[in-house]
Amino acid sequence: MENTNENIRNDDTNSLKDYINLVKNNLLPFGLIVGITLLVAIIYAVSARNIYKSTTSLKISKPQGSVLASSIMPDFQSFADDRFISTEIEIMKSYSIRDNVAKALLKAYSDSNKPNDFYLILDHRKFIKGSKPKLLSPNQIAKLLTNEVKIEQKRGIDIVDISADSPSPYEAALIVNLYATEYRKFNLQENRNQLTTVREFLSIQVKDKQKELENAEDKLSSFQAKNGIIALDAQSQSLITQLANFEAQRDDVKIDLASTDNTLIQLKDELSQQNPKVAAYLESLASQSYFQALQDGIAKLEVNKDIALSNKSQQFDNSTVAK
Repeated sequence: MENTNENIRNDDTNSLKDYINLVKNNLLPFGLIVGITLLVAIIYAVSARNIYKSTTSLKISKPQGSVLASSIMPDFQSFADDRFISTEIEIMKSYSIRDNVAKALLKAYSDSNKPNDFYLILDHRKFIKGSKPKLLSPNQIAKLLTNEVKIEQKRGIDIVDISADSPSPYEAALIVNLYATEYRKFNLQENRNQLTTVREFLSIQVKDKQKELENAEDKLSSFQAKNGIIALDAQSQSLITQLANFEAQRDDVKIDLASTDNTLIQLKDELSQQNPKVAAYLESLASQSYFQALQDGIAKLEVNKDIALSNKSQQFDNSTVAK
């Protein structure tokens, strides 16, 4: 056993000596290879263009439901928040945001007194030394931003980092700031659209409820004139309160449905501008499960209302309410 180990060590020693002899015998070719590799590395390090990275951070806060709705159940809050932030990140990556950023970059270039602060938006293929640089089109810049901009969520927190790479530090900082600005504008416009939808819906509801109230007052006055003044018992008051809650929930679902319809229309318009064939194919599939859930919610509320109305003459039983 000792002889075997000694032979292995001798083989290893001989092999190492062979490598050393190989280098000594081919010292010139070996030196040339090392020298050329080192020279290429030095030339690349000296001539390579510097790439600067700029990052901005956004805190994404999940809204507390719609104007009239309450928040979701606490057990699903964390999952819902992560899903909401992922949705917002996809919005930031959307063509609409990138197109707006591209147009803002071109405007910044035209307003700037330092054209050398820009690099990515210039068309270097058509650049002729000594001439005025050509600019890329907004569509070309929007496609380029897909590779040059990264949007990621920081693990465990509601912070999203927007990073951009560019040979120009000014341009890199400008891109991330424009992304944040355009996302803020988009978010603000969406909130305004939702509020407009709610306001229009409520204005219609006010007129309808006013008519219903006037009719109810007329009927009550006629009933009191014929039968005298009456007082509602506890069961009747509970029934009326339950009906009012059902109607409020039904109206809230209608508001969410109207707001989602407006958002869906905008997304379809944007998709049709990019690829009409894809828009036509996805038209029947877009948000199908969500709308089905809303329709089911409305149907359940209608069932609950009918159950409550059918229990006027008996004690109301919550066990019959649709869940």
